[in-house]
Amino acid sequence: MDESSWRQQTSDRLRTLARSIESWTPNLLYGAVTGCAILPLVAAAQQGQLPYDALYGVLGGAGLNLVSNLIQQWKDRSDAEEKLPAALTAAAAGDADWRAVQDTLLEKFDMLPVLQANLSDTDKAWFERSMRQALQEVGSRVTLSVVVHGGQHVAAGQYVTQVINYYGAQDDAGELARYVRQYLAWVQETYGRVTLRGVRRGGSQLIELPLDEVYVPLTAQSRGWGSSRLNLNRLLKQGNRIVVTGGPGCGKTTVLQHVAWALSSAIAADNPTLARDRVGLELTRSTSLPLVSEANDSGRSHDTGELDATEDQSIPLPIFIPLSAYARHRRQHQGDGDPHNRTLATFIADYLIERNCAPGLPRDFFARLLNSGRGVILLLDGLDEVPDEAERAQVRQAIESLLAGKPKLRAVVTCRVAAYKGRTALGADFREVR
Repeated sequence: MDESSWRQQTSDRLRTLARSIESWTPNLLYGAVTGCAILPLVAAAQQGQLPYDALYGVLGGAGLNLVSNLIQQWKDRSDAEEKLPAALTAAAAGDADWRAVQDTLLEKFDMLPVLQANLSDTDKAWFERSMRQALQEVGSRVTLSVVVHGGQHVAAGQYVTQVINYYGAQDDAGELARYVRQYLAWVQETYGRVTLRGVRRGGSQLIELPLDEVYVPLTAQSRGWGSSRLNLNRLLKQGNRIVVTGGPGCGKTTVLQHVAWALSSAIAADNPTLARDRVGLELTRSTSLPLVSEANDSGRSHDTGELDATEDQSIPLPIFIPLSAYARHRRQHQGDGDPHNRTLATFIADYLIERNCAPGLPRDFFARLLNSGRGVILLLDGLDEVPDEAERAQVRQAIESLLAGKPKLRAVVTCRVAAYKGRTALGADFREVR
């Protein structure tokens, strides 16, 4: 069992916990949540596989000793699933060192956001009230981000909460559709050409060529769920979560740029066939976002600004993000009191605004996209360009946390082969294409 497996099992347990969250009383909730990270270690110890290196990497020496001692006490007990949450809650309330260990797990594994993402709206409200109470009772330092409807700011005692606004009104949907149109035009212009520098033509040192004319899809090896060869113009047929690996300079970034251009062009033209032919996107039926003023058979205009979340699928809106820039963003905000500032979702919004991809784009553009029910595909470039393994592991966890519980949020990540191992490797739901 390595750290990647540990994190994956923790996320799986959090999703299971979400299905029965109200069966836990508030005074045991802190231990029930942190137990999702401890119980995989107990199970590993029962098989003689306790991951000491991973424990040390996440918790340090003192934390490793505390957790190792606890696991030795519980590994032979058949009632760990039932009894350990109460023991963890009591330990955190009575021992500052133990509370620090559990708080570290909550923060480094993004456990509360992962759990919240898998709750229904009704359960979210109960969980947020109860979890605030649980954190306060044990004296936790952890901040709970609260998801609410409306525009109020919520504060609970000494715990600062972050309010995420949900937009469901028709006028908000119309405004969002306008931003989407502007953004699509920017994507097509930004990623629809290849710039060659240092090649002189007509006295110019900079040559721009249409991507559609010069892009040659490479042949790749699909790995993980049965090995097979494929042409990269069929990339998205491999699934909703893909990692493209390869050597330096082999064209990984260009693959993502081509996906961004192809999908934005298909949406703008309301042409799913273009997305299928260029990148292999298969839809159950034509459900792309209407972006032109054109009456349908019933006489209703497409130019309503509506984002129809009732369809099975839609052509996903592409969002291209360099992960090296996100890693720098995390370092710059490392000391912030609000962990929300370090999340990948917050960075995506800030990055798009900084790039001026649509005039007046609001900071909650990305959150509004997700809440609209519209499909989105994240094109996350250069996981290997994050400087060191510890940071890459943090960025990898941020990716997995953002995707958790969001089946309509697709992702394609690129990474050099040499770096894609150990703590950098993404979870089992990602399919590798090399």
